[in-house]
Amino acid sequence: MRNDPGSVLPPDGFTSAFVSGLMRTAPGWTLQVRGPLQVTATDENGRKVQADLSKSYRQYCESPQHGAAILAAAARALLETTLIHTSRVDRARVVPVIKPRAWLEQVLRAQHNRGAEIPPLVYLAYNAELSVLYAEDNPSSMRFINHDDLHGLSLTQAELHALAVPNLRNVLPDVALRGGEGVYMVSAGGNYEPSLILVDSFWESRQIAVEGDYVVALPARGILAVTGSGNPKGLSTLRGAAVKFSDSPNRISAALFIYRDGRFEVFDG
Repeated sequence: MRNDPGSVLPPDGFTSAFVSGLMRTAPGWTLQVRGPLQVTATDENGRKVQADLSKSYRQYCESPQHGAAILAAAARALLETTLIHTSRVDRARVVPVIKPRAWLEQVLRAQHNRGAEIPPLVYLAYNAELSVLYAEDNPSSMRFINHDDLHGLSLTQAELHALAVPNLRNVLPDVALRGGEGVYMVSAGGNYEPSLILVDSFWESRQIAVEGDYVVALPARGILAVTGSGNPKGLSTLRGAAVKFSDSPNRISAALFIYRDGRFEVFDG
């Protein structure tokens, strides 16, 4: 796809680019264009999923320079709605995944539109902005856990959460900090950094020195920025980071979150 802002593809061209990319990602699927920005995809087992590209196309029109990333995110979202799996979940690879609540609502709508053939996702509404989902982390893919998987694991949802959070530290590489003057970026492989907000021991140990309570920004996947509630300059930096990634196809939230009483809530300060 061309990323020239002056050469924005029309809706049918954007749809064709999406189909071409998805055919490379999932060559065994059958794809049918039902109209501009509307695609029906059928997987190898005959299960169908509908792709409405309207939102992705609006993002593309606003930021055509990110066209390739937006198309990749749309394809990934479509694949993530294919939630029926035949292989057994590896308990040791189940990790928590932070997603925006708006993303979850979109996936649940897609599930509802496909009908009862799709087992519902296992999720936790963490706060007003964020949801926690659970996934089996594999070298080349992420498999979200649904209620059939949960039954197969013989776990309750609370037990799944209790399993997934400790697994996170085993799956992640060593956690590293960059920055200074009370503002830090947490680095841990580039995918699950936002999920570290769920690891209470990481925050209760106070191993990151800040002024006041911990405040974090989770603007996009793989990004976790930390400062203190008593650091005005640090808070300004985190707000700037949240705005910077506001148009990212992997956006999580533009809000800041403060750690109090063992959990992160939306920070209004």
